[in-house]
Order: sequence, then C-alpha cells, then structure tokens
Amino acid sequence: MIRGLIKMHKADSPIRPSVNWKHAPVYKLARMLARNLDKFIPLPHTFNIKNIIQLTNDLPDIQYDQDLKFVSFNIMNIYSNIPITELIKIIEIMCKQNDLNIEIKNEIITMCNILTKKNYFQYEDLQYI
Repeated sequence: MIRGLIKMHKADSPIRPSVNWKHAPVYKLARMLARNLDKFIPLPHTFNIKNIIQLTNDLPDIQYDQDLKFVSFNIMNIYSNIPITELIKIIEIMCKQNDLNIEIKNEIITMCNILTKKNYFQYEDLQYI
C-alpha cells in the first residue's frame, strides 16, 4: 500500500510517498536479514541515532565542548540509487572482517540479492515492479 506523508514543515508542503510492504512476500526475509546483520556484522552507531526517543535519552549524557555543533541532515531520495553490486561487495568484505563462516556469509549474501532484486509493491490491485 502506498500513501503520502505531508511534510508540513516544508515550503509548499510536499508529499513524501511511503510504501507499506509489511504484507509483501519478502518482508519476513528482510527482517531476518536485518537480525542477521545486527548479530553477525554489527555496525558502530557512534554518530547515528535510531529515533528521537534515543536522542532525547542520550543527549544529557553526551560530553562535548562549547564549539560542538548539532547537525541534522534532511536527505532527499536517500535510497533511490544504491549501487547493488558495490553493496554486496561491502557486505562480503564485512563478513570476512568479522570471520563469519562460509554458510552464514552465503546466507546473508543470498538474502541481500533476493531483497534488492525483488523490490515491488501493490496499489489498488495493481503490482508495481
């Protein structure tokens, strides 16, 4: 299902399309991949926040000097041009750096390939690929 989220804080209130793919066939596979990546290839979240709740909780404990600036970037079309071949290579390198056995590495790479090549959604009984 696709819906539009109005960005009230922007001039002319542009609409950001949002696709709910919770019922897509690959949804559960994507969740499994996310769990495997978190478990086997954890990424440092030194400069990232998960959500506003985490930020609110973490801010009082952050030690910083007076010259530090807090920055928030608003990125448009953030995932529209991810180079899939390079993504797979990066994940392979990270698997090697984390000393994953070949079965787990192949499972993660296979899931990535399926998920990046089976990207579609349904709107008003029509499927878009």
